Amino acid sequence: LVIIVAALIIKDVFITPDTTPRNAIERDLQVSKAAIKSNPRDFRAHLGLGTVYMRMGNYRGAISEYETANKLNPRLSQGYYDLGIAYEKQNKMTDAVGALKKALKIDKDKFEPAAFEIGKIYYGQGKYSQALKYFNKSLEINSSGADSHYYLGLIYEKTGDKTKAAGEFK
Repeated sequence: LVIIVAALIIKDVFITPDTTPRNAIERDLQVSKAAIKSNPRDFRAHLGLGTVYMRMGNYRGAISEYETANKLNPRLSQGYYDLGIAYEKQNKMTDAVGALKKALKIDKDKFEPAAFEIGKIYYGQGKYSQALKYFNKSLEINSSGADSHYYLGLIYEKTGDKTKAAGEFK
């Protein structure tokens, strides 16, 4: 009896791997992978797995999952937005802007976070006239976007228009 109990303990501890998730990310990873396994055409599951990969810092994996989700449902603006953010994390700014513009186009130019992110990318590249266009677009969609006003203030400050800068900062 002692030998049997010892063998079972050894098997559980050393032979059978523990697949219990240790944290929320591991749990979400298991859930998303299981959903994809049961239905590989579930675009929501691919978006979910992409989001898990983003949280893990696995941007390459996230891009792959977002691209799959967008192929399965090309009319989903959130998928292109998420793909744009993943490209941005990989410092692939041209790809990021392209994906974010698709999100804006799909959502009939009403997807404010995409307009804001495009503005930030252009601002970071020193393309102030293009950044200005997208921050203004962001404010057309959401007039209370304090971050867009802030970036507009920075642009006006850099381009020498202190009066407009002060107005945006206020």
